Amino acid sequence: MAGKKRRGRRISRFLRRHWRLWVLLTCLLVVGGTLGVYALTKRVPRHVLLARRGNIYLQKGQYDKAAAEYKRSLEVEESAVSRYNLAQAYLRAGKYEEALVELDKVVSGEIDAADIALGKARVYLRRPRSELAVGADQPLDPEQYRKVLADLRNSEALVLNHIHSAEKKSGAYLLLGEIREARALAHAQRVLALNKEIDFTRRTATG
Repeated sequence: MAGKKRRGRRISRFLRRHWRLWVLLTCLLVVGGTLGVYALTKRVPRHVLLARRGNIYLQKGQYDKAAAEYKRSLEVEESAVSRYNLAQAYLRAGKYEEALVELDKVVSGEIDAADIALGKARVYLRRPRSELAVGADQPLDPEQYRKVLADLRNSEALVLNHIHSAEKKSGAYLLLGEIREARALAHAQRVLALNKEIDFTRRTATG
């Protein structure tokens, strides 16, 4: 019995000496419990989770899967960022018409107007590249040539209209260089086609 009393007195003295520590531990437990409850109740919105999955697929180069996730996100809630990223997924997948449609839907107040314009410029640049061969060894017929030049003109105009934006200049200048390379390739392929037509005419006339 006396031993129990002595232990009780020692515990009591310990608590009196270290009461600040106990108060601190109690506060930490209360705060930690509150944060835990908040973390459990504060759920990430579904459209945000879907958009994040789309971002992961986009970074991995799985553009069709990325587009599917962005579309599901947009079905839940409209977002200019998700709409713009959907356009990027279509662009990289070579779906140029779909990319232009989505870029037209992006609200310029939420996404910088220069980003939207340069996104369209990339579409107008890449679309004619599908008409062009890797090298200047394939002829280009007149209709293809007109379409290519029209797209490149649209691309160049969009870039030049936004090249004044300092933070966009680097990307804009790179695009201008790519546009000029594509135009030179288109000219070379058209000249090749004309030369073939001239040779064929000469052979026919002499034959």
